[in-house]
Amino acid sequence: MINIYIGSDINLNSAVYTFEELFRYIDINFRIVNSTDDAHIIYDISINKTQSQKIIIEANFSFWKNYLEEESMPHSPLGKDESNNTYAISNDIIASAFFLLSGYEEYINTRRDRFDRFLYQYSLYKDDNLYNNPLVDTYRDSIVLLLNDNGIKCSKVNIWSDKAGIFLTHDVDGIYKYRYIIPSIIKSILKPSKFNIIELVQSKSDIEKDPYYHGFYKIIQTSLNLGFKSTFFFITNPTCKLDNFYHIHDKNIVNAINLILNYDFEVGIHGSLKSYDNDKQFLFEKSLLGKNVLGGRQHYLKYTCSRTPKIHGEHLCYDSTLGFPDMIGFRRGTCMPFKVFDLENNTTIDIFEFPLLVMDQTLKGYMNLNTSVAYQMVFEILQKVEKYHGLFTFLWHPGNCSDEWDEWFNDVYIPILKSAKSMGFQSVTGADLLSKIINKSI
Repeated sequence: MINIYIGSDINLNSAVYTFEELFRYIDINFRIVNSTDDAHIIYDISINKTQSQKIIIEANFSFWKNYLEEESMPHSPLGKDESNNTYAISNDIIASAFFLLSGYEEYINTRRDRFDRFLYQYSLYKDDNLYNNPLVDTYRDSIVLLLNDNGIKCSKVNIWSDKAGIFLTHDVDGIYKYRYIIPSIIKSILKPSKFNIIELVQSKSDIEKDPYYHGFYKIIQTSLNLGFKSTFFFITNPTCKLDNFYHIHDKNIVNAINLILNYDFEVGIHGSLKSYDNDKQFLFEKSLLGKNVLGGRQHYLKYTCSRTPKIHGEHLCYDSTLGFPDMIGFRRGTCMPFKVFDLENNTTIDIFEFPLLVMDQTLKGYMNLNTSVAYQMVFEILQKVEKYHGLFTFLWHPGNCSDEWDEWFNDVYIPILKSAKSMGFQSVTGADLLSKIINKSI
C-alpha cells in the first residue's frame, strides 16, 4: 500500500479517478492521505523541493486553476518528455491521463457533425498525434518506473497472463441486400452492376444466399476457423430511416441470434440513433433483447459526454462506442478497459469502456484507404496493443463481407485476425472480459 497526497487546488475526484485508472493495472494499492508527511507520492501545484524522500509529481497550475473552462485547454504544439512521449497537459502526467480518459477535449470543444458526433477532424490536436498512440498506457509505464526507482517494488498487471486480447465486434446494421421485392427489382434495373434479378430470386428462396445476410455465416466461420469469438450488437427498435434495417423478432434475425448463441458467442445491444441521449428509449430497446444483455455500442458511434455514459451506467456493464468514426486509433488514449468519468457531475460511472480502435467503415469510407495501406495501418495498431498487453477492439459489420467489400474482408479483416492469432492474442467476448476483470479484482 502506498500513500498519495493530492493538493487542495486540484479537483480531488478527478485526480483520484486518474490514479485509480493508472493503478488499475499495477500490482500495488494506494490510498489518499491528508498530509504530505504520510505520503509516498505528492501531487500538488505548490511543491516543497526539500521533501527529497518523496515522489513529487508537479501539477499544472493553469489546467487545474481553469478546470472545465476553455482556458484550461492546452495549446498546440503539445510538449513531450525526454522519452518523446506527448503530454496533453504540459509536464503533468496525471492531468494528461485525465484529459484523455475523461474525453476532456470533446467536453470543452462543442463542435459536432450532423449526427451530434465529435470527430477526429474537429480535434485541436490532430497535428500532435494525440490520439494515435495509447499515451495513458505509456504514462502508466512511467509511473511503474518511477515507483521502482524510488524503492517501491511493483509491476504492471496483465489480465491475459501472456500477450494481449482481441475483442471482435459486429454491429448488425444493413443485413439484407434484397429486403423488399419491388424496390429490389427497381434497383436491379437502375443499378445492374450491383443488383441483379437472379441474385434477388435466390435470396428470396433462401435467405442465406442474400449476400449481406450471408455475412453472419462468413464472420462466424472465420472466427471458428481461428479459434476466436465474436460479439454481435443488434438494433431492436428503429427510430428513423437510418436504423430501420430489420425487426428484432423477424424469424431470420431470431435464427441468426440463436446461431450466434449456439457457438457461445455474445449478443449485445446496438442503440438506435435516438437512444444515445434518451434513457427511456435506451431501456426499452435493451428490454426487447432480453435480460442477459451485458454490453453494447451506439449506432453511428453517437455519444455525448453529458448523457450517454450515464444512460449506459444505469443499464449496462460495458460499452464499446468510444472510437472516432473518421480515424482509427485511441480516442481515450488507451487500449485498456477503463471506467468512465462523468465530467458534469464530477464522479466515476460504474461501467467499463472497452475502447473501439478500428472500424471497417473508417478505413474504407472516412479515410478512403486502399486495402494494402489499411492492413498496414491496422497492423501497426495491433502492434501497439501487443506492446502494452491491451485489448484490440475491432468492428466489422456483417453486411460488409461481400460485393465491394469482398476484397476488404479477404485482404484486411481475415489477415488482421490471422496476424493477431500468430501474435498470441486471446479472443474474448465482452462477457469473458468482464469475468477476467472481476476475477483479477481489477
